[in-house]
Amino acid sequence: MSARYLQNNDIASCLTCLPAGGCFQVEADQWHVVEWSPDQKCFHIQTLSEALKVNMRAFMENRATSYHPLGVFASQREASKAFAFLQRIRDLREGVEHIEELECEDDES
Repeated sequence: MSARYLQNNDIASCLTCLPAGGCFQVEADQWHVVEWSPDQKCFHIQTLSEALKVNMRAFMENRATSYHPLGVFASQREASKAFAFLQRIRDLREGVEHIEELECEDDES
């Protein structure tokens, strides 16, 4: 893969083949990822496409990301249900009865 290829930010093409398992195609803009930041103790939902772009950009810039994927869902609705469930688990784990919405930072700063 040439440096020019990487500079063109054709990240989706870069990610469509797996080294040991052949190729796969997904509609990455239709799938949603629920992510968790242990540093911020916050959840985040974004499309699979955007999550891959953010992670590839971080890799190319040799920097860490604070969000970790917990699940990939076929719709925003499914992701939102998981989001609510995981928030409740977090709150119970931390002994919080009611938690206000926290402001979380995006990794794209």
